[in-house]
Amino acid sequence: MNSGDSSPPPASDNNSPPVLLGSSNRTEAYFQVAMASAPIAMVMINADGTIVLANLEAHRIFGYTAGELVGRSLETLIPRPFQHTHVAQRNSFFSSPESRTMGVGRELFGLRSDGSEFPVEVGLNPVHTDAGVFVISAIADISERLRMHEALEERARELERSNRELQEFAYVASHDLKSPLRAILHLAEWIGEDQENQLSEQSREDLASLQKRSQGMSRLLDDLLAYSRVGRKAYETVQVDLQQLVAEIIESIDRPPEISITIEGALPTLLAPPVPMRLVLQNLIENAVKHHDQIDGHIQVSAEESAQHVLLRVHDDGPGILPENHSKVFEIFVTLNKESGDKSDSSGMGLALVRKTVEVYGGSIEIESPATGRGTVFCVRWPRQAASPV
Repeated sequence: MNSGDSSPPPASDNNSPPVLLGSSNRTEAYFQVAMASAPIAMVMINADGTIVLANLEAHRIFGYTAGELVGRSLETLIPRPFQHTHVAQRNSFFSSPESRTMGVGRELFGLRSDGSEFPVEVGLNPVHTDAGVFVISAIADISERLRMHEALEERARELERSNRELQEFAYVASHDLKSPLRAILHLAEWIGEDQENQLSEQSREDLASLQKRSQGMSRLLDDLLAYSRVGRKAYETVQVDLQQLVAEIIESIDRPPEISITIEGALPTLLAPPVPMRLVLQNLIENAVKHHDQIDGHIQVSAEESAQHVLLRVHDDGPGILPENHSKVFEIFVTLNKESGDKSDSSGMGLALVRKTVEVYGGSIEIESPATGRGTVFCVRWPRQAASPV
């Protein structure tokens, strides 16, 4: 390429003015170095469509050896069915050149030296030189991007199928499995009543264990069904008085009289769906009561307001949760009974249900461990403009 053929780098955006270049050998050298080292494929053509300059990345993605593209027609890099129409498009562009992205709204493909095709994105930048107008094409091979996009779409389809299957399973579990469970509970109750005087102490213990396990399974099925339904039902968003809501929850839950629950400060009124909000707060407060390890205890509910969120805290003085278990407790079917010595009949679904509900509405939940080593603080960040789950 002689000095009269030199041209500058492509314009940075569609509003950039055309670049004018004289015949300085130094300028040409700078430009060629910049173009050759560009991480994206770049080719420069003249008005006849002849490639006058191509960098190493262009040779690589199109499968040519270094320097082999120079002197060839640009149509060499275009799949054969489109070569004829491209000539007309190229001539039209040279008649009114401006920086733009090529092929907006349609798929573009490049042609490798071995005849294979691959998807591309192309940016066109005209440059004005002493020898006339040239066009630099910046070409990106987007094969990997499309593969990743297809993989993400397939993953989304798999998740949708999985969610559907979970909902179907939960429905079957809730209806078809609960019926025999109720029968087992009734039979156990009748046996206990009819054979009360004939049963040994061990048999009575076994019967009580059977009833307890059946009741636990029934609760688990209910929780599983509730978990599968989170985000699938639209609730009306209204002004929820959190002070009143928490007071109602405190009044309604079953707890030992030695465990007190108080509200610290004034809780705000929040625009939110009341049913999911109640589910979150009630589960967190009941969880604090259920897993307390002492006869007496104290649970405190408080809130902080910001422009975007309301931060709700449920703070207990129970056994606490080790930092390494903070994320684990939100997983489905997970309980820490073996590690903490907790003897509650938890299904392992409560906190998983809380987290899913909070996240469906655009919020987040995390755990703080007080410096004393005892107690747990569940922090719910609920957005003032909650996302719609459907």
